[in-house]
Parts: sequence; structure tokens; C-alpha cells
Amino acid sequence: LKMRAAEIQGILQARENYAKRILMDLDGTQVEPQFTEMLKKLLQPHNSGHCRFEISYQNGKEKARILLGKEWRLVPDDQLVIQLRELGGVGEVSIHYQ
Repeated sequence: LKMRAAEIQGILQARENYAKRILMDLDGTQVEPQFTEMLKKLLQPHNSGHCRFEISYQNGKEKARILLGKEWRLVPDDQLVIQLRELGGVGEVSIHYQ
């Protein structure tokens, strides 16, 4: 058995290179008043990447997709996904690849 590789990357490097976006489902009926500030503080340490951040928002009456601007391009690591899932009102958090 022989194998050739043009390039070898660790899982974190591969994720950063090929992740296209992070999608977070948000239920507006479950959100705490300080949610926006908490989200901002959580995202800031990760905003040096290339991965877009998108929120799928619903509140029982309306639905919206919110794509954050270029200044919120993230490094898609496991710790970020875990922390996002812990926020009140957040459902599924998923990483989508090219």
C-alpha cells in the first residue's frame, strides 16, 4: 500500500482553510436582554479568520438571515462552537464547508 500527499494539514488548519461559514440558529423568544453584548464579547477573540458568520433568526412570527460584515470573519474552532451553543436562545451551530 502506497500513498502520496501533495499537502498535509492538521484538522484545525484544514477547517480554517475550507470552512465557508458558521451558521447559528437563534430563537428570539429565548434571548436574554444582554445577548448582543455577550455575543460580541464571545466573537471578538475569534474574528481574525476568513469564515463568515450567519445567524438564522426566528421569534415565532418572523424569520430572518443575518450575515455579519467582514470585520466579523471568524476562525472556526471547536471552542467557539461550544461557547455559541451555551448562549441562551441558541439552537444548532454548524460549520459549512466549500
